[in-house]
Amino acid sequence: MSKPIVAIVGRPNVGKSTLFNVLAGDNISIVKDTPGVTRDRIYADVEWLNHKFTLVDTGGIEPDSRDVILSQMREQAEIAIATADVIIFLTDVRQGLQDSDSKVADMLRRSGKPVVLVMLSGSALSFNWADEHIPAIIQGWYPGAVGGKAIANILFGDVSPEGKLPLTFYHSIDDLPEFTDYSMKGRTYRYMKQDAMYPFGYGLSYNEYELSNVKADREVLTEDGITVTAEISNLGEYDSAETVQVYVKICAEDTPNAQLKGLKKVSLKKGEKKRVEIHLPKEAFGLYDEEGKLCYQEGEAICYVGTNGPDHRSVELTGKKPAEITIKVPADC
Repeated sequence: MSKPIVAIVGRPNVGKSTLFNVLAGDNISIVKDTPGVTRDRIYADVEWLNHKFTLVDTGGIEPDSRDVILSQMREQAEIAIATADVIIFLTDVRQGLQDSDSKVADMLRRSGKPVVLVMLSGSALSFNWADEHIPAIIQGWYPGAVGGKAIANILFGDVSPEGKLPLTFYHSIDDLPEFTDYSMKGRTYRYMKQDAMYPFGYGLSYNEYELSNVKADREVLTEDGITVTAEISNLGEYDSAETVQVYVKICAEDTPNAQLKGLKKVSLKKGEKKRVEIHLPKEAFGLYDEEGKLCYQEGEAICYVGTNGPDHRSVELTGKKPAEITIKVPADC
């Protein structure tokens, strides 16, 4: 039985050969800052975490180039794509997403092969083409000197992803106010009205977790604040970790969306259950006025307790709706 073939593709100089060498365990491909060093297909028989497969490094794909060498490099990459069982599509967006990235993505989509996009970037980006057409995306940020090994461990299932987004990925820059508009209206997960592409606090795992017995120690806010407790169970196959998040929404007009006020990352072995306790100080239920004074509005606040935010898009992506706890905020608070 032949071994499966995994091809690494992308435009020039995005780190394909670096990842190839990490997986191969040897400096087989030449790594340089100069684009176009790798021009042919380079093969290696690899065993990574007990997975045996043939790995293929490719030259950078420039879909529209008429340069003879670049055209030949593209042809070599197309052969690798045609023979691959799985494709790792690597991007490095230090200079922003390129038009060639979307064209390579479309080429991969038309191949019908399973594709994993590894996105290396330092900030939120709009990549709707990937969201629509690529079934698996790893946001790798700038992972550093041993980032290739860390990404490989995730790709081949040695570890389960645990991260949550610390910012919002918008569908388009058109979702944001003008750059000269200094108000918060429409900015960040706290004030935006439309759905994000990938929301603040969102992140997937190979594991399945269950949150149960969500409670607060009181129904009325006092000087001591509120303590939320819950039980979280690891129903998956990995020893891993999940982050319990608590958001607070003040139920009054002209107030922000639910805001993250507490979190705790919990490490769980396969089949394990743990009790989680998150304390919210009284200040978590206040809002600042235009003079910078912290104020409390009489009425109700809702605590959302879950492993993602309570917004529509987070629930749509994860299928998980956070538990809700209503807290009364008294007039004399």
